[in-house]
This record gives sequence, C-alpha cells and structure tokens, in this order.
Amino acid sequence: ALAGFSNELLTLLEGYTWPGNVRQLRHEIERLVALTPAGEQATSAYCSDDILGIRPNITTGRDTQGQTLPEQVSALETGLIIDVLRSVCGNKVRAARILGLSRQGLTKKMQRYGIAG
Repeated sequence: ALAGFSNELLTLLEGYTWPGNVRQLRHEIERLVALTPAGEQATSAYCSDDILGIRPNITTGRDTQGQTLPEQVSALETGLIIDVLRSVCGNKVRAARILGLSRQGLTKKMQRYGIAG
C-alpha cells in the first residue's frame, strides 16, 4: 500500500491546471499508485511528463533514418509497453491503466509486437 503523498508532490498537483479535468487527475493518481513502491510515499519522481512540464523525448534511442513512420511508431509503442510492464511487475491491468488502454487493447498490442507476458 502507498504511504501517502509527499508535500512536494501535493504542491505540484495543486498547482497544475488539469486541462483534462477529473479524468486526467484520476489517471495521474492511478499512475502514481501503480509506480510508487509499496510502503513508500509518492513523489514527483513518479509523475507523468505532462505534470512535470517536460516534453517527452519521442526518439527510440535508435537510428530511425530510413524507417517509415509506422515502423517508428511500432518501435516507440513496443519500448513504452515494455517499460510500463516492467514498472508494474508485469501487471497488465495496471499497465493498461497507465497507458490509457483497455486490458484487451494492451494484450492485442503485446501480441502484435511479440511482447511476452
């Protein structure tokens, strides 16, 4: 179970404008709960880049020259799915919530990209 939220995190969450309203707030809280190790306080280290004001780096860390857009999207999705699954110890329900997918949608993408799980 989560040991609560740090004061720094509460200040950050209170100061955010929440353009996605309650739905965005709910997803952020679910993300914090899923990523924070049991018994620890949630901190800004577990916040999404949107909340932190960071533009995500959309490169895959590989040379994408010569790849089509669909190939680059596939590589990006594969890496993101793998990273999130690792962060939640393979829990597909929690991973799907963090990724904004249904569990079935996540399972289909995992099958499409050959991700074990």
